[in-house]
Amino acid sequence: MNLEIKFVDELPPVNNTTDFLLLKNSKNDIASLWYEFLQKIIILSVTQKDCFKTISNALKENMQLHELKRSHARDLLGIGDKLSVIDIIHSDGESKLVPLVNFRELAKIYTNPNEEIFKQMMMDRFFVFLYNKSILLYPIVNKTKNYSRPSDWSLFVQNTEVLDFINRRYDIKETSNIKTFQLNAIISVLCSTTWKKVEDIKDKDITVLEDIFKNAEKETKGKLAYTSSILTELRLALIDVGRADISKPKAIIRNEKDYSKKRKFNFIDTVTYPHLEYLKDKAIGYYDILVNDGLAASTIQGEQTAVVNFFHYLMKYYPDSKIDIKVVEEIFEPNNPVNLYEILSTKQSSAQATLNKIVKFLVYCDLFSMKAKKNIPKRKSKVSRSPYRSAMPKDMIVHILDIIKNRPPLLKTTWDRNKADISWWKFEVYPIYPLMMLFGYYIPVRGEQVRNLCRAKSFIIKEDILQTLVINTDKNVNRKELQEIPCVWDDLQIFVPFLKWHKEYYKNIPLVKYHNDVNSPWEDIEPLFNTPQYLEPIAQKTHYAYHKKLLCQYQLEIIEKAKSEKKDIYPVIAWAKKGKKFFESVLELNRCSIKRLDDIEIMYDLHSLRVTGATRYLESGLGIKVVMMLTGHTTPDTLLRVYVNLTLDEKKDKLKSAIKNIYFGEPKELLESTADLISGELVDAYEKGGDRLSDALKQNHLFSLERQLPEGSTFTKYTPGIEIATRNHPSTWSPLVHGLCPAVTCPDGREHKCSLCPYLITGRFFANGIASKANQALAKFQRDSLQKEEEEKKGYKNSALANSLELQLEEILGWWEIIEKIDKKPSTKGKSDGGKNTQIINKNEASIFATDTYETELTYLANAYDAKMIGVEQDILGLKILTIKAIKVANANKDNKAISLLAQDENSAIDYLMSHYTNKQISSNGFKKFIDYVKNTKSITK
Repeated sequence: MNLEIKFVDELPPVNNTTDFLLLKNSKNDIASLWYEFLQKIIILSVTQKDCFKTISNALKENMQLHELKRSHARDLLGIGDKLSVIDIIHSDGESKLVPLVNFRELAKIYTNPNEEIFKQMMMDRFFVFLYNKSILLYPIVNKTKNYSRPSDWSLFVQNTEVLDFINRRYDIKETSNIKTFQLNAIISVLCSTTWKKVEDIKDKDITVLEDIFKNAEKETKGKLAYTSSILTELRLALIDVGRADISKPKAIIRNEKDYSKKRKFNFIDTVTYPHLEYLKDKAIGYYDILVNDGLAASTIQGEQTAVVNFFHYLMKYYPDSKIDIKVVEEIFEPNNPVNLYEILSTKQSSAQATLNKIVKFLVYCDLFSMKAKKNIPKRKSKVSRSPYRSAMPKDMIVHILDIIKNRPPLLKTTWDRNKADISWWKFEVYPIYPLMMLFGYYIPVRGEQVRNLCRAKSFIIKEDILQTLVINTDKNVNRKELQEIPCVWDDLQIFVPFLKWHKEYYKNIPLVKYHNDVNSPWEDIEPLFNTPQYLEPIAQKTHYAYHKKLLCQYQLEIIEKAKSEKKDIYPVIAWAKKGKKFFESVLELNRCSIKRLDDIEIMYDLHSLRVTGATRYLESGLGIKVVMMLTGHTTPDTLLRVYVNLTLDEKKDKLKSAIKNIYFGEPKELLESTADLISGELVDAYEKGGDRLSDALKQNHLFSLERQLPEGSTFTKYTPGIEIATRNHPSTWSPLVHGLCPAVTCPDGREHKCSLCPYLITGRFFANGIASKANQALAKFQRDSLQKEEEEKKGYKNSALANSLELQLEEILGWWEIIEKIDKKPSTKGKSDGGKNTQIINKNEASIFATDTYETELTYLANAYDAKMIGVEQDILGLKILTIKAIKVANANKDNKAISLLAQDENSAIDYLMSHYTNKQISSNGFKKFIDYVKNTKSITK
């Protein structure tokens, strides 16, 4: 390394060279400057404890420098035999200073890794001493190798306004090691600049330093990242004191869409490979296609990397061939010795994934044919994990809210409690994290909307009371109005003192462009949920990390509670990955880093809070329109389809009416039994490892059925759910009334058709639920069949209904196949009578399932009654038909009280008609069978 001293007429604001810069007018002053430095050392040896003890001890014996006899003390002062910088000639009571070396020779001593370390340290102290006198600047990154800076180095620096400003910002601790490390890092940056006053710092000069560090970090593999972060901290500090001329740190500007889309393909020399010019242009444009598809930056990078691999392949194996459909077909030909898949397989383990990305690119280039597609290697169907997005149970939410309000977990973030009034917050944790979660548990909006709340616009406060919450719209394209939600939650009133604190803590916070301004009336926001280190909205990763910590603390507390109550079974919603260890205590959890949380998996993702809120508000009787307002949906379709398993009429029109009852309702009986099975026996088997979980599934007679792949699929077969389930903790599975879902995405064409899904795990344990689902499918099939028959009589052709009936029949056959798997010999009594009657699956002692034929009306009633007894969802249309029938019966009986009840609650029609039929003496054989069925059902469900 060549590190020299260059002489300049004037020092620049920032030294962007790789050498020391020294003022020319000081070039010949080395003797006087070193002597002044020497006097500084002597003063420090006397005044500073444990500093230059050798010199202080020597001076006690000989108080005159020219009489100093200890050799090491003389060397440290640069007047010895090993280190001779100046000679002090003393005669007639006067001292004459004679330089023995020049500045360039001192720089060589500092640079030479073979020099004695004390010499390098003396040079380093001297140079920083010269910096303090404003005659020298260090190079910003070109430091000597294999050299550790002395701990007293910073003592040679006189405090300046800038240094004091940064010190206060960092709030450097008194612990010596931390203080030394931080302070030396700060000075190492400052001694490359002429900044002494805060007003000396210019935005362009910080940018110069950042660019130098950015390039240097690439060479040092990020070893300078901490020093570089000081510049980020400096920008934030300057912004905080109102410096409008300072830009936000580049390091925290997210969502940048420049992924070097053109530079990534610069390696393709179209002069040498002219036949690749078309593909190169396509590859550059492909970036924009991926961005428009809404892919994440990491996904785009992976797609582009695969295309780069493809170009390398072409340049090696097809250097002269024009790339057309014929050549692409040859590339995928299995008999081709250099076929693409074989070449990729020799170089990477993820050959199949890379191949799929290349195929996607070739389709975009219009170069992929069916012949090439047929030659893609087939494999098992890829299984996509589906996050568990059911609503959290009532007691779990209450418990977690108690944690947030009374003992929130820590997340390591340095903040200054004394900077603003924090009397309203008694906890050690930085308040933004718990309050961000508190907001999410009460207001079921998207996590992105929570993170992008605006401190200036999101909260309407009058007379120190939070009146209204205003949510910036997001995702719902072309929606112009904001979501205004009246605040009726007492817990959210904490945002009043929080906002006052935030505005005092961050006096000047730059506006941030909202990430989705196409769908948002607010183009700019003042970030509310940020950290002291960043003035941008908090990252999703940090949001998710604190969500994880909350669930881990909940898990630890319920484990402790189960132990105190001597219970072996408890809910498992957070656990360690295989081979990793879960936390022993809340104390250990609080001490852990965000990185440590990567070893933890959880049952509920962040979006589960939204699902939970929507579901609980609907269940509590809050109107669908108000819940749509809370969640931000423009139509109820998605809300009803995705978030809830029931449809409720609007019963109340005020938000506050739902608060006390928001978590009402007990778990359904069958789902509760399933949850007990999962959290008890199956969790225990999973945690013991080996094949124990597979054995437990077999012992409980649980299975998955083989299903055919869609025509033209590139896969060989589906991976059965029974196999998928053993790879993941049972608490991630979704309990259903008719089986278990291993929480994976439904295969194409099987969405919400569980009887046809290869991933469904079911068996004898779920017999009642399967019967109910099959009955409902039969009832719907009969209704639609009668409708189609009526339409055909009138001459209508309804192809949509015909296609629907085909799908319904397939689904019914799927249920029947499951039934046959459970009970090998189902018995059939009676035959269908052409649509007027339908079959009902029943239980008897001889067989789990049998079929009886009843009148249509009784079929609906039996289905509804069965669903009510085991606690599964109702056939809504069938329930409406029963309600109409019940009202007619009540009207005939002149039972006005019953009519009023039936009009308000459809479910009451079940009990009303059951009472009507069972109390009435009816001679019909069908009715007698029905009565026997009801008696049999009661005995089974007791």
